Amino acid sequence: MRPGPPVGSQRFTLSRALWHYLWEPEPIFLVTTAYTDRQKVERAFAAELLAPAAGISELLGDAPEAAVQDDLEVVAEHFQVSPMVIKHQLDNQLLAV
Repeated sequence: MRPGPPVGSQRFTLSRALWHYLWEPEPIFLVTTAYTDRQKVERAFAAELLAPAAGISELLGDAPEAAVQDDLEVVAEHFQVSPMVIKHQLDNQLLAV
């Protein structure tokens, strides 16, 4: 039996699907790897739902720009997401200000 995707990936995909359901409750939709504006919005929604920028900031303290890979992994484990989600939240929410 082949193992499925990591739990964090499953949660992220389900959160993206939740955005579709809430925003455009159509009976059929695709969650794809495309980079359309709509896909970007659903990814941002999923990231903020699963790993809120405010929570990441609280865990990293006063210097989120000094976070290293080990820090990202600890925070990712806390929120049960991949370190890439934390990195994107840092880049797009906390450090972009």
